[in-house]
Amino acid sequence: MLNRGRLLRLLALGFFLVAVGYLMWRGVWRGTADSSDLAVGFSAARAWLQGHNPYDALVLNNDFLAAGGAGVADGGLDPRLLNVFFPATLPIYVPVALVTWPVARALGLLINFGGSMFVAFGVSSLLGWRLTSSKALALAAFVLVLGPVEDTIVQGQISIVAVAAVVAAMLLERSGRAVASGVMYGLATAIKIQIGLPFIAYLFWRRRWGPALASCLVPLALTALSVVRMQVAAAPWSSSWLANLSWLSRPGGLNDPSTQNPSRYYLIDLPYLLHTFMSNGALVQLVTLGAVGAAALAFMWLRRGRDAHPDLLALAVVTVLGLLVGYHRGYDAVLLVIPITWACSVIGTPRWRPGVVVLVLCADFMLGFQVLASGLQETGALPSSLTGGAFWRSVVLTQHVWALVLMAIVLLVAAAGDRQGVSRIEPDDSHPDSPIIPTSDWTP
Repeated sequence: MLNRGRLLRLLALGFFLVAVGYLMWRGVWRGTADSSDLAVGFSAARAWLQGHNPYDALVLNNDFLAAGGAGVADGGLDPRLLNVFFPATLPIYVPVALVTWPVARALGLLINFGGSMFVAFGVSSLLGWRLTSSKALALAAFVLVLGPVEDTIVQGQISIVAVAAVVAAMLLERSGRAVASGVMYGLATAIKIQIGLPFIAYLFWRRRWGPALASCLVPLALTALSVVRMQVAAAPWSSSWLANLSWLSRPGGLNDPSTQNPSRYYLIDLPYLLHTFMSNGALVQLVTLGAVGAAALAFMWLRRGRDAHPDLLALAVVTVLGLLVGYHRGYDAVLLVIPITWACSVIGTPRWRPGVVVLVLCADFMLGFQVLASGLQETGALPSSLTGGAFWRSVVLTQHVWALVLMAIVLLVAAAGDRQGVSRIEPDDSHPDSPIIPTSDWTP
């Protein structure tokens, strides 16, 4: 007869295997027919290597066709070849640009799937959990069924790779390799600036000067390498880059958070939510910066003086506020593995309640409810009396943003609880570059 521990492990293993199968079906299999976002980085890196303008859509289209991407291009990919990657990102794509498109797509799927597994189990290592334990398998299953993980693989995005670099940085912090952790934070920023940059700001706030400087050097070095190559080739990259940014961010453009953009339901940042109440773009940006800035200052005030608790909570706050303040689509919410990890770290402690709430809010991202709701509205599957009201527009179609807003509030409440003396642990302020995550505090 099975004992309770063995039964729980078998159940967790079953959940994990189902999650892997689900990801293979909904992510990898669908990605074999898509990976459209990967095509942009793939074509841009090929153009960059050849001395062409990697921000010219016509150049990218020709390079893509020459690499065996005719099927995707003929299917209407051409308008999406507007490259807005920062120059530092171009060298990151070189490994997949050295092969043909069919091989690059397969390689991209393999990298993203491997990155997903690394992230799913890496966060258990942060908590000091044995990777074959029931709770580690359950946590990995939870991560793998998140909708953003699936979306990243399908579209050939690089959010998973950037988040994997962040998790690697956290693991290096835990082991005391401070400068190496800074390098990984810098690599995450070079891969995707809106994911990595808030963590660099975090390092400077915590006065971790060694890792902070190392984190800056990586994207700066890659930017210099990229720009020098384009300047030597006399490619008019800067004007093309700015034109692409302007086109995609124009009213009604793909990156526009306002109601003029029919694809805005993929966004998860605060401006998208605020545009359901305000039409003035400048005012939306002002309110966004004010609200997120106030939340950041409140957290810094709560953590003033002697820091009471490990940095998992701080990193969770950085994650959520970073997702709210910058331009983010649904796939960037892979970053939610960090607040999920914090939530798991407090389960079984006096602070378990906010942890449970955070897990519930993160579960909202298991499916793309915003996109699903917009599809039901557009097809007329639901009556207009339901989809035409203010609640539908401001809550149902923006529920992922609301989940992030509520998560930020819960994390601030948790920080206030720590400030009042719950499970306080004194830091060693005499070594500013020492591991910023005390190992003993990562295990609940």
